[in-house]
Amino acid sequence: MQFDQKTIMVGISLLGTIGSMTMGGNQFSGMNKAREQYSRQREVLSDVENSETIRLAQDKIAIARYSSCELLARGSSESGFTFPSIDKNTEVVDRHTGVGLPKNSVICDAYGNTALLGDDGKPDAKTIAFTGSRATIAVRIKRYRGGVYSQPVAK
Repeated sequence: MQFDQKTIMVGISLLGTIGSMTMGGNQFSGMNKAREQYSRQREVLSDVENSETIRLAQDKIAIARYSSCELLARGSSESGFTFPSIDKNTEVVDRHTGVGLPKNSVICDAYGNTALLGDDGKPDAKTIAFTGSRATIAVRIKRYRGGVYSQPVAK
C-alpha cells in the first residue's frame, strides 16, 4: 500500500489534531480536579470558621453564666470535697434536702463547663457551654470556698 504525499500530510494532521484533543481533555480533567480540590478546601475552611464562631459564642455564654452559677461539688467535710465535671447524666440536687434543683438553674464546674438544668434535674446537653478562661473559673471557685455547705451536689 502506497500513500502519496498529500495523504501522508492529512494523516499526520489528523493524528496531531486527535493528540491535541486528547491532551486538551487531560488539561480540562486537570482543571476540573483543581476546581474540586479548591471547592473541598473552601468547605473545610468554612467549617473551621463556623466552629470558631460557635466556640467564641459559647465562651461568652459560659463567662456570663460563671457570674451566678451553682458550682458542682461532691463529697462531704469528712470525706473531702471534689469538683465533678458536668455530665448530661449527672443529677444535681440540693445538698440539704436531696431535692433536684429547678429547671433552668445555671450550674458550672471547675473545668470551664456551664449548663442549664432540664426537667429531669440533669444538665441539658444542648445548653452546655465552655470557656477556657481560667481567671473566670478561679473567681467562682474562690467564692465557693466560703459557701461549702450550701452548694448543690452531683449525684
